[in-house]
Amino acid sequence: MNFAQAITDSPKECLRVPEGFALDLKKRIPHIHILGMGKVIGDCSMEEIEPTQKMQFLLKEVSRSLEEMGYQIPYHIKVAEFKEDKILGQADVDTKTIYLADKVFDEGRRVLALTLMEETEHIRSNAGDETREFQNHLFSKWLSYMEEKNALFL
Repeated sequence: MNFAQAITDSPKECLRVPEGFALDLKKRIPHIHILGMGKVIGDCSMEEIEPTQKMQFLLKEVSRSLEEMGYQIPYHIKVAEFKEDKILGQADVDTKTIYLADKVFDEGRRVLALTLMEETEHIRSNAGDETREFQNHLFSKWLSYMEEKNALFL
């Protein structure tokens, strides 16, 4: 997004503030309009966008494949541009919504599937990124799957 041009073209008065201050404002006053920060979850800011036909197609195909494998994604899925380049997805546990980065659709179907599964499990577990709680949740799910598949129960 070209922020300088958006500020120039805006009919409203615009103020340029440091990013950290803008993020803090958005967290404290969620309804305030901050360019590039349509929504903030934790420290992650994003701007929701309309998915392209390619994105819709890939999402439908990958979701169907996961469903055929027995993995259900019962949550709303939206597409967003994230402030941080490294973010591929984000789960909003409160609204049970998965936000996928627009760039994840260029990473291939497997990365899209892994991102969908990770964000789904964040919602199911209510556990944050890079936490022991989330790690325990994933290994517990994996072990349960192996027990059921092999009819061996620990």
